[in-house]
Amino acid sequence: MLEVLTFLISMELIAILSYPLLRSIFEESYSLSKPFGLAISTFLALPLSTLLPFSLSSYISVIFLAFLALIFWGKLSFGRSELKEEAVFLSAFALLLTYLSFKPEIYFAYSEDFVDFAFLKSILRFGFPLRDPWFGGEFLPYYFFGHTAAALLIALSGVKAEIGYNLAVAAYYSMAVQLSYSLGKNVSGREIYGFLSALFVCFAGFFSGFFQLLAFLFKTPFLGYKTAKSAFQWLLDFDFSAATRTIPGAVVFYPFFTFLQGDMHAHFMSIPFQIAFLISAFHLYKDFSTKKLAATLFLLFFLLGTNAWSFLPALLLLTVIAENKRAKFLAFLVPSAILILIPAGILKFVEARTELLDFIQIFALFLVSTLLCAANKLNGKSLFLILASFLIGFFIDFQLLFLFPVALLLLRERSFENLLAFTAILTLLFCELFYFDDPLGKPFERMNTLMKLYLSAWIFWGFSSALYLRKLEKKAIVVFVIFALSLVHPLASLLTMPNSKLLGDSGEITLDGMRWLKEKNLEEYEAIKWLENRSGMVLEAPGEAYTYSSRVSTFTGLPTVIGWRTHEIMWGKSWKEVNERTKDVDEIYLNGSLELIYKYKIKYIFFGEVERKRYGKSELDYSWLKVVFKKGNVTIYEVR
Repeated sequence: MLEVLTFLISMELIAILSYPLLRSIFEESYSLSKPFGLAISTFLALPLSTLLPFSLSSYISVIFLAFLALIFWGKLSFGRSELKEEAVFLSAFALLLTYLSFKPEIYFAYSEDFVDFAFLKSILRFGFPLRDPWFGGEFLPYYFFGHTAAALLIALSGVKAEIGYNLAVAAYYSMAVQLSYSLGKNVSGREIYGFLSALFVCFAGFFSGFFQLLAFLFKTPFLGYKTAKSAFQWLLDFDFSAATRTIPGAVVFYPFFTFLQGDMHAHFMSIPFQIAFLISAFHLYKDFSTKKLAATLFLLFFLLGTNAWSFLPALLLLTVIAENKRAKFLAFLVPSAILILIPAGILKFVEARTELLDFIQIFALFLVSTLLCAANKLNGKSLFLILASFLIGFFIDFQLLFLFPVALLLLRERSFENLLAFTAILTLLFCELFYFDDPLGKPFERMNTLMKLYLSAWIFWGFSSALYLRKLEKKAIVVFVIFALSLVHPLASLLTMPNSKLLGDSGEITLDGMRWLKEKNLEEYEAIKWLENRSGMVLEAPGEAYTYSSRVSTFTGLPTVIGWRTHEIMWGKSWKEVNERTKDVDEIYLNGSLELIYKYKIKYIFFGEVERKRYGKSELDYSWLKVVFKKGNVTIYEVR
């Protein structure tokens, strides 16, 4: 409980200190104070951490925030509206932490927990620039602002990283809930639409959950979803991952599912900052000014460093807003970027597109809400265009083609919710035309593009769909029915995921993400804890993605020679480099090559469960090694 309080106090301190500055830029800005304050603090702490310990850099960044607060103190205003927003945040934080206490594991299977905790520990240990914990001696060209902001809160509050990890996951999503409520309320002028916005964006799920329920009710594998003998068995064995693989060759998520997974990955951490950007963009839409543009661009840049994928939809929205305001020069940013990226080979043309039924399984709620609202603006010409493009789309294997005229129809009335829906639809159509090239290859060539951009589209389209309810009158009942059915997947996942062995299995209700390791493998847990206060390169067996490997570098932040191999490929390394390091590690363990020990500047060699299994040895008996820790079947050697 003490860790929760100190972490919360650190967040609230940052929010209060950044609020006076925000009040000098925006009229209603309290919800922005947490993400904005974290962004400022992160930008200050990063360069300082090249010279100072990261914890000291974090304290200095908060002192600078305090200095800014003194300058703008006259702008401070705290009343009933701010208290309501704070109540939304704290309520969400309490509920989300309760869930995480039943599923706290920083685990290797299914999620990116090992990746994210390794980044977090590396930042806490070394600061900026981010060192690659799984490719020792190299820096990592990866977007890590979100990890740094979480590390800053952990450093300020003094909590253990394995507890702070879960606190940060809850804090990020609680910010998203608070910001969603604030944006819906500010755009509509009514509190009810604040709550509806939070529900649509942060708690609704894929409509495919309803199809999974139909498969159970009618005892038939409807659309390939599993059946079960009883409701209890269906919930117990609910296939929460099936809906995320609706589109062949891709994995797609909705925001609440990313929270339920519990991993502090870039696409998850970008959610509150994307919504913060939308709030800033809304103020810019209402009253275009240099100060507001600067603040919006600042959040846009922070978003780029948190999750570069979310930069494109945000830039697209800014382009749409600017096209209708004074900054016409910004309107050419997105088209220019696309024209540059295609010849450069970064963007490639899509061959296999999304089918309409798969799309409906994901976006039914938002699609119906938008079409019902657009129906009020339909005339004969626009109806013909939509129907014609719908039919043509099936003939040319572009089943989402009808979304083009729908998007153009939205621009007839340039309300903020229409601009959000327009941006979301264009982002989705972009995914039908292009994908960002990465090492995955066919048939998964556009997996990353869909996974990251669909999540951004969900956020943008979720807000507009909730706000459209104001205009639908009696037709709103249709949207509410679909919303209720869209809760099947998140609610079933909420009940199933904490008990899933796939996501880890801890015997206690706790926020300690390492407790499962202590329970399952006490010897390795204590060895890792012994290494935590040491420094230097540590050698462990090469890692394979989503397996119990690279655990020493993950939980200590000490660099190793080679970690999860396929992830290093995704981060820009070649198979030649990865295989060379794998071969070198094997050579050290099998034959004791001192030349390779010196090459990689190895200080400690870890010999535990994974190494014994891989190398078929019970110990290492090289003369240049000294045993510095031994418990059961786990030994740590130091190079003499």
